Amino acid sequence: MALLDDVKYANGDDADQRLLAVNAALELIAVRVTNNTTGGILEAELSRLSQYADTIQAALTGK
Repeated sequence: MALLDDVKYANGDDADQRLLAVNAALELIAVRVTNNTTGGILEAELSRLSQYADTIQAALTGK
């Protein structure tokens, strides 16, 4: 996987940009689920996937 510095986010089309944001959100969810000791949060976190991706995408575009 390329480092974000190696990816020209602004040059990608909308689908490419969304894919990067969703992948980043999934990585964050994976870490959160892995580090959670009480369990049972995967479904809740996945329900927030779009919201997380929106936030990441907005940050990457400077919005």
